[in-house]
Amino acid sequence: MNPQPHRTHPLPVLLALLALASAGCATDEGEYFAPSAEAADEVGSGVVPTEPRIAPDGFRPDALPLEEGRNNVPSDSSVVLFRVDVPAHSHASFQLKYSGSPSGLVLGLERFDKDEPLFLGDTDSGPGIRVLAALPSAVDTTYWVTVASDDGISGATLTLSTKDFEDEARCTSDCRRLLQLPTPDDTRLEGYYSGETSVIRQQFGRRDLLMALRNAGRLVSSEGLAPFQVEDISNWNGTAPPGHASHRNGEDVDIELYADDGINVWRDHQFFCKSSSQRCRAGTVRNFDARATAIMLGGFFESRRVTIVFLDQQLINAVRAEVSDLVASGVLSEFAGDKLKSGTLTHFANHENHAHLRFRDSSSALVGEDELLLDGEAMESEGVYAP
Repeated sequence: MNPQPHRTHPLPVLLALLALASAGCATDEGEYFAPSAEAADEVGSGVVPTEPRIAPDGFRPDALPLEEGRNNVPSDSSVVLFRVDVPAHSHASFQLKYSGSPSGLVLGLERFDKDEPLFLGDTDSGPGIRVLAALPSAVDTTYWVTVASDDGISGATLTLSTKDFEDEARCTSDCRRLLQLPTPDDTRLEGYYSGETSVIRQQFGRRDLLMALRNAGRLVSSEGLAPFQVEDISNWNGTAPPGHASHRNGEDVDIELYADDGINVWRDHQFFCKSSSQRCRAGTVRNFDARATAIMLGGFFESRRVTIVFLDQQLINAVRAEVSDLVASGVLSEFAGDKLKSGTLTHFANHENHAHLRFRDSSSALVGEDELLLDGEAMESEGVYAP
């Protein structure tokens, strides 16, 4: 693996930046593009459920049962609804495969919430496949999966695969299993989200990475912070997303940073400092919430599996200045504090606006692509997705 990380952004964002730059709004002189920062859409009540969220029999009677394994999607409708009841502490993946190029093909996810379905998310991009995942961490929950297309649906299959998943900071078994980042049931509790610049099919990580990410999310939530935005991890088949030299096998994840407006969302490279040659100039850090960012990163370190975090040196200095108080107040453990002060948090160019975290376990060998398992099935070597 080429150890040099690289960050890319979707075409609409790049076009917006290019247009602003041509208008004189983003230059090497320190001006920056500030997108309209809005907090993540809040999903859920922020209250840990104590009773099962199982919809009554007959609720949404048009829903077909979604069984473990491969399910054929009926071709006589442009919208097909499936229902599945997922046990607590289970990771449920939904993989839609299809042929041709149907127009507007969308895979959507909802869950039962009191007396009505609650929309969680959907995906409509990329050839040949759509993927979503759910994880009810507290109680058994009913989910509905929608398959919809403007042209109708023909020859499609929807595969359900469930795996036990304990929401702990540290992984003890099956830690290199490649799983999709679950769509949060409740962003207020789970503390993370996928935003407008996130690509759902590029958010597959090792089990230990996902456990650490969810632990960090619970920590920022418990401290009253806004959820953080997750960007690229790996493609659904373990390969690197476009524009990355690393991010293979689910070992790397890009996370956005907290700004002093309290929001964690994608920002331009000039937003947190005056940047030149892909690094912050000394003494120019601005708009940066170092305390919130330190809490978020500290939550990842509790996994004991983070081997390196790439961030700009000027931002590292600001984060480290917050560590002693966070440890003294009990927000972060001494272990996390020591890691934030150590060389594990290190400078790398082009990381003025996000953090890049890498995970490895104690074994020396990496998982080869031919050995990767996605929800229990060996992945096809060529895959459908060509990065």
